[in-house]
Amino acid sequence: MHGVTVPNSRISYAVEHPDCGPYAYKFQLCPNAPDRFASKYSAHAQAIDAFAHSSQLTLPNPVFLDAYNQASLMQYVIGRPVSEH
Repeated sequence: MHGVTVPNSRISYAVEHPDCGPYAYKFQLCPNAPDRFASKYSAHAQAIDAFAHSSQLTLPNPVFLDAYNQASLMQYVIGRPVSEH
């Protein structure tokens, strides 16, 4: 099918800038809940503060949020994500 988008589909890119290092860019194909997206981004930023010195968790640092378009940019971190704990 051409032109069909599944609701809540998310695209993620891992990119690396030669001067700044690796980043993860994520966005929703059909943004529909900007407030909830911004809330999750904020919770992630708070988790960074709470677990900043953990040797068991890897949390990427938030860099940029576009709540309206449900897009975010974070520093990419190699390791086991919190969602797998």
